[in-house]
Amino acid sequence: MCKKNLFYGTTMHDCIIGFTLGKIRPDMNPKFLINNQWWKEPQAVQLENNINYLKYIERLMNDLPVYKVSLEPFIANLD
Repeated sequence: MCKKNLFYGTTMHDCIIGFTLGKIRPDMNPKFLINNQWWKEPQAVQLENNINYLKYIERLMNDLPVYKVSLEPFIANLD
């Protein structure tokens, strides 16, 4: 399926299977596409994330931009 250079220590693949244009894409089995968190986050990390989520939701509910926009003009220092 793949072409290989046979120079010692050098391998270059020109595979026909891949994700780039013109390649054959492998089949996806949906039962392997599971995106569950398999680790437990520490309590401090959960609290910090909740504070950030709350700020984000509050800005969305008040129709404010998600990221704070500075009203002060930025003037670069001249040499």
